[in-house]
Amino acid sequence: MNKITYLFLILIFTFNNCTGRGEKTIHNKGDIHEDSSTLIIINLKKNDVAVFNYQDNFGNIKQDIFIDIKRDTTIKKRIYTTSPILYNYCVNRQVPILLFPGDTVSFKITSNGFRCTSNKKNSFLTNFFINLTDSGKSIFLYASNTKKLNTEQQKITLLNNLYDYSITSLLVNKEKLSTSDFKIIKSVIDCEYYMHKLIRYTVSNHSDKQRIQDSINGYIRQNSNNISSSFISLVSTYNQSKWIKNVKTANDVFLMYDSCEYNYSGKLRDRVLLDWLYNIKIKSREKLESYTMRYLNTVTDSNFKQFVIENYISKSELNNKNDILDISGQSRTLDKVIQQNKGQVIYLDFWASWCNPCRQEMKETKEIIGYRKNGNKIVYILISIDELFSNWKEACKVELLSNLDNNYLLKDFNTSKLKYKYNLETIPRYILINKKGEIVDSDAPRPSDPKLKILLDKLIAE
Repeated sequence: MNKITYLFLILIFTFNNCTGRGEKTIHNKGDIHEDSSTLIIINLKKNDVAVFNYQDNFGNIKQDIFIDIKRDTTIKKRIYTTSPILYNYCVNRQVPILLFPGDTVSFKITSNGFRCTSNKKNSFLTNFFINLTDSGKSIFLYASNTKKLNTEQQKITLLNNLYDYSITSLLVNKEKLSTSDFKIIKSVIDCEYYMHKLIRYTVSNHSDKQRIQDSINGYIRQNSNNISSSFISLVSTYNQSKWIKNVKTANDVFLMYDSCEYNYSGKLRDRVLLDWLYNIKIKSREKLESYTMRYLNTVTDSNFKQFVIENYISKSELNNKNDILDISGQSRTLDKVIQQNKGQVIYLDFWASWCNPCRQEMKETKEIIGYRKNGNKIVYILISIDELFSNWKEACKVELLSNLDNNYLLKDFNTSKLKYKYNLETIPRYILINKKGEIVDSDAPRPSDPKLKILLDKLIAE
């Protein structure tokens, strides 16, 4: 399973199981110059629902989920991006919105969906895919509409028709767009079309499959300067389809990395190899360090190099027995932290930046962190299972957790002994430890549950 598919499944899980938070302001990279970011303003009324996702410059799927809104509120979010991205509205159906660096885009949720206005770019451009979806002629409607069809030929015909409709609409409105903007929209349509063709033809005969692969290979080579999220998704899927039908083993991932390193160059290679470095991290921890150094010796973009140094180098200390990191990147063991606090009641909180129920608890979390009874204070230990240090660090800034004494990231979650020691299958997960250092509740109440303080009082009194 490639990174894009894996993160998409996480998104679906989160949407089906998580509830949103109220008013908040999110800053992705601290003080970002507006020419390298897009400001998103989302206006919500009480009980509105809004779910968005997008892919950042490094291929990470980000998500914004706002459910169970308690009052009218406005969310402001600055997204770091140096190229146009698709910001997808995901309630009932996926509707992509094209965002540009330096722009400010406002959303107003309505009973019929939403309205979108752009401050700096042509509003027609920002709303192009919204209008196309509303008309029922968007290439992005293909996947949902195939459920109504019985034969493969009907599905192929539908795909071709939706592509033609999308391109025709683009050509009709060509005069409203600059040459560069026209090319951007056409690229998004083309990539979505080819992605569906790749997926569709994985079960077709060899000659048909070879023909579509050849045409996509030609398209990729003609657009080798394109590093948009849509294009990178196409390149990654194409490579998986061409060289290995199903990437299952670590050796398959190594082959994919080697092939992409050989076949691409420049920023496209930097970006594509980053996807396969992530897969090496999942499939083969023992090879991660050597491939990370190999990537750093190949990469041309300083931003990608810094990203890998921050998220891979510090976590490839495979012989280091320490299992958690603090916000400064220093490592230690959770057992030692617990031992140092023996004699006090300890409350462990396992969470992640992408887990909305976890983050919904953060308001109550701060109350429990300061909870005292008869002069005794509990020790609250936060442990994130995020794969990327940068995602955890960003969430800590948003939730105002950066300065807490016991705030850690679990190193290498998929292979960590702590994952199995505490049987971490779902989050949020809370564990209570008594003054003797013994686990007394391996699935303790959440901070928002009134039962928690009753248990804490009992343990403190012992």
